[in-house]
Amino acid sequence: MSSLAVGHGVISAERSAGERERGTFRPRRHGHRGRRAERGRDGSASGARAEHRDGGQGTVLRFVDSANLVEIEEALARGFPAGITTNPSILAKEEKGDFREHIKKITRLLEKYGYDIPLSVEVFSTRPDEMVVQAQDFLRHFGAYPNLNVKVPIGRDELAVIRELRRRDIRVNCTCCMSFNQAVMAARAGANSVSLFYGRIRDIGYDAASVVRQVRAVFREWRVPSEIILDVNEALQAGADIVTVPPTFFRQLVSHPKTDEAVTQFVTDFQRWLK
Repeated sequence: MSSLAVGHGVISAERSAGERERGTFRPRRHGHRGRRAERGRDGSASGARAEHRDGGQGTVLRFVDSANLVEIEEALARGFPAGITTNPSILAKEEKGDFREHIKKITRLLEKYGYDIPLSVEVFSTRPDEMVVQAQDFLRHFGAYPNLNVKVPIGRDELAVIRELRRRDIRVNCTCCMSFNQAVMAARAGANSVSLFYGRIRDIGYDAASVVRQVRAVFREWRVPSEIILDVNEALQAGADIVTVPPTFFRQLVSHPKTDEAVTQFVTDFQRWLK
């Protein structure tokens, strides 16, 4: 799945496998994300706990796009995640069982490593009334975790779901947006973040970067407090705030053949000298 997300407060991006193979990430640091999140779901900024702050210059938001406990723990142990995103398809890749217990295990990992970062869990119904019920169920089961976000797909009736959840102080990530109008309407309904599927927009022949720039311009005009956090290639120029990627791609972020070459040389030279 690929997406670029634009938020009422954030703009984020997810990329397809092809994009991940072709692209590279270029981080920028700024904004207020280094502060710890407020306790509650009122749309306030969220960031890591003190041990994961970035020193006051803002936090580059790298959201781990996975429900795999091993992958999540490996990422958390390395200190870089600024959020965890899941969806029904991602959860369906894991061993069958009570998905609520699985999400609880994710929250326990977050607590184990001292994180207080956004965790997105998506509703799995196409009926708006059921979406509200499911969101309430998420809150009952995972509400002890202060940075829970409920993902709701965009749609005419779903706008009412977003508005109702926000009325109840439940943070909302509106997902599956494919157009400027959808993103703007989701933001107007009160969504804390709005996910534009960058790769899929481009796949149907539209200029995805242009769509994101248009949304960004409107948010600026409305003085929506959004910020650029981390970006990839053309999404950087387009104005993304958050990039969500699968954990396997983070290995590529810190790997380089010349790094391996240099490390091997240093170790080999010193071992020769010791002899």
